[in-house]
Parts: sequence; structure tokens; C-alpha cells
Amino acid sequence: MMRTCQSLPRFVTTSLAILTTAVTTASADPPRLQVSSNGRFLVQENGAPFFWLADTNLRLYKLTRPEIDSYLNNRQAKGFNVIQGPVLLHNSEDIDFTNPFGQTNTNPANPNEQWFQHIDYIVDAAKSRNMYIALIAAWGDGWDNFNTNGQARNFGRWVGQRYANDSNVIWIAAGEYSILGTQKQFTNRWKSLALGLQEGSGGQSLITAHGSFVPGSQSSSVAYHKASWLDFNMIQSGQTGHDGSGSDNWNLVGDDYRKRPAKPTVDGEANLERFNGWTAFDVRRRAYWAVFAGAFGHTYSANGVWSSYRGGGDDTETGPQDTWDQALKYPGGADMKHLRRLMESRPMLNRVPDGGLLVSGDGGGSSHVQATRDGSGRYGMVYVPGSNREITVDLGKISGGQVRAWWFDPRTGKSKSAGNSPSGGSRTFTTPGSGQDWVLVLDDASQNFPAPAIGGPLP
Repeated sequence: MMRTCQSLPRFVTTSLAILTTAVTTASADPPRLQVSSNGRFLVQENGAPFFWLADTNLRLYKLTRPEIDSYLNNRQAKGFNVIQGPVLLHNSEDIDFTNPFGQTNTNPANPNEQWFQHIDYIVDAAKSRNMYIALIAAWGDGWDNFNTNGQARNFGRWVGQRYANDSNVIWIAAGEYSILGTQKQFTNRWKSLALGLQEGSGGQSLITAHGSFVPGSQSSSVAYHKASWLDFNMIQSGQTGHDGSGSDNWNLVGDDYRKRPAKPTVDGEANLERFNGWTAFDVRRRAYWAVFAGAFGHTYSANGVWSSYRGGGDDTETGPQDTWDQALKYPGGADMKHLRRLMESRPMLNRVPDGGLLVSGDGGGSSHVQATRDGSGRYGMVYVPGSNREITVDLGKISGGQVRAWWFDPRTGKSKSAGNSPSGGSRTFTTPGSGQDWVLVLDDASQNFPAPAIGGPLP
């Protein structure tokens, strides 16, 4: 494939306009993604359901090309199908915004073609592995990189057009769009950038905006839910401990879920594994809470990986203990594939959050129990933090005459039978005596579903 910069905005220099980038692409590109007909999920253009399982690497541009290949191989093997990052435009005063070739890109009026050739490599390397890239056009602190809204729109149009033919590109218009506030001067800047992306890509690429850590603006829905360019919402539940703003991310997801028109939502930045003591259990808990509350997938983050931390004199934001390649081994990252496989092993596109499935046993706070089920009652799932913990569920929410129950282990992806019961009425279950968290899976026995996390994806 040959990327060319055709129909470039006037601000791009003549020398840039004549440059082309030769790259190699996979013989079969990943299908484009689109929003499902009910406005709740993502599907591939052939209608197949798509469970978003993203890894965060905002500074992936820092890695060499062999390192990029190694990173993507690792994430692909662990079930990730989206890479969230890198950022394409940043305020470089506080971080190292330089690629391995010593190139940077901070002037939207004159994009650095050589810097973008390295981004081209990232996009194509992901494409060859059937993975998607959620490129972040600009970070929120880069607001003043643009002199005007018109310049933001021009840059969006240019970069959107550059990757318009890349079926694996998704756009995050702005990272932490409200980091500087939600006044019109800021939100209009990012709106202009998003409109440019939409124009440049010809409407072919999905677009969202990344929520802020600031309470009250932790989702793109706060400023942009009804915007025509916003295809799905993105939340940041953030790094606020067990009781800070966003720690109850199921409520953030629920807020988005209740908005009209219906749009898909995802927690695009939960807790970073190994930051502030966050463990594999902590990142699993946020992931299952969000998905069972109605999110169409989840974004995982590991401290050190998200910033491609290289050690030595590299930037140390969030104080990583391990370099990016060491942090790839964190157990929470390996656990995420079990969530994806669990959701894909049951019909995905008619799933709804349903607190009514749980009759009793929700401890609240960090012990919160979250339930989801198929809209037609073919199955239900209940995420339960804790061992030897009793919960009572309403079996009348499950269709058919018999309910087949399973205990699913989020750490291993394995399941074991929890017995069969007649449908209707309620039944009390107790989580197994080992392990920090479990998922109770309730199936309409007549559907003959396989064991949880086997097979799929199912529509």
C-alpha cells in the first residue's frame, strides 16, 4: 500500500505534499468496525460481534521497530485486539515526545513526515496481526499546539485522510479532552479536531474522545454525547483508590448507558497495574464491573507499558518500577483474555446490565457485585469479588425449564459445574473457597452452550 498526502490542507508545506510513504500491508486487512444496530456494541462490517480488549501504550512511538513487533506479538498472544495509542500530537514540555530516530511532531501547521512514517509502521504492524489501533490525535495538554479551531480541523482532516484507507484505525480525537476544563474554548477545539478527522477519513473510521480524571467530566458523554461525529463514549475511571471518584466505574458506565441516543461505552482508562499498589485483582475487578454494567469491552493498562518506559534517564511519570518489556509480564494483563473469551462464548449483541438478577449479597464499594444477562434470558452472569461469599439470584430471569450453573475463574479461564436447577424462584450460591473473585454463569440448559470461555464469538 502507498500512503499519499492528497488534497492536503494549505498549511502543509510543498515539500511535505510531494512525499510518499511506502509500506507493506497484510494481504487481508481487518474488517472495519461499526456500531451495532442497537447502539450498544461494536461489530465488524460483516456483522460479527467485536469485543474490545485494548492495551494502553500512549507512547508506543518511543519503541524501535523490532521492539514494536515484540510488543505487538506479546499483546496479540494475550488476547488483546486493540492498542490504545500512540498519541500523535502532544505538549512536549513535560515528556519526551521523540521517536527512536530523534524525530518529533509538535507543529500541526507542518506535520513531520518522517515522524509519521514511524506511525505508519505501527499501524501496519498491527494490521498484519489483525489488530486495531486507536490513534490519539492529540492529548488534552496539547490544546495550545493549535493556534485556532480552524487549524485543529485542518490537522484532523490531514491525518484522517492519511489513514482513511487503513481499516484497523480508530480515532480518539483528544486524550483527557477536559484536562484544562470544559469551557467552550476547549471543547470547541476538540470538536473541530474531531470534525476534521471525520472529514479526512470520509466517515469510515470510528471516532471518540478520552474522558478526563476530573470528577464530573470522566466520560466523553459529558460534552459530546449527542455530537454527530462521536460514535462511542470513552470513560476514564482513573487512579483514585478504592473510594475516589470513578472507583465505582459501574456507575460511570451506567450513566452513559442511560443516555439517549444509545451509544456504546467503554472504560478507556481504569487503574494501572502496579501503580499505587494496584494488583491483578484490582484491574480484573474494574474490568468485570465495567463490562457487566454495559460496556462493550475494556481497556487494560500496565504501569511502564503505557509509557513505553525504557529505564535510565527515561521519563518516570507514574513512577514505573519496571521497564515496558518487564511490565508486559504482569499477571493482570494475562488475565484479560479470560474476560474476552468468556463474553465471546455467549451471545454478545443482546446483552444488558441487570441488577435485578441479584436478589441479595451485594456488599457495596470494593465488594460490589455486578450482574448482566442476555436480553432474552438465554444466560446470566454475576461477578463476585471474594471467596466463600453468598449471593442469591433470581432464576426467573433465565429462560427455559432448567438452569445450568457454572463457576468461572477469572484468573485461569477455567470453569466448573455449580449444578442444575429448575428455572423460576431464587437460589443461593456460595463462591468457591479459594481465589479473590469469581463469575457465576447461569445458562438456559436448552441452549446447550459450551463451558464458559469456550468457542465464539456468538452474535
